[in-house]
Amino acid sequence: MISDRLRKILSLIAMVILIGGPASALVLVILQMALDEATVGAAIGSFLRVVAGSAFLGGVLRLLVSIDARLERSGGKG
Repeated sequence: MISDRLRKILSLIAMVILIGGPASALVLVILQMALDEATVGAAIGSFLRVVAGSAFLGGVLRLLVSIDARLERSGGKG
């Protein structure tokens, strides 16, 4: 089991990934369209990949932290 401090840090990192992913994807779309003159479809595709990836990675990290907290809580009662 992990310590409470590490659990809080990992939970914070998961939230940054979940919130920061779409924000960085929006910046990426703007830069792609401005600098690379990417088509709208390519820009939307890269936006969706970044958002889906950040949602998946942040969600998995948050899920693992939650599972660890529940296992520690149930282990303490028994």
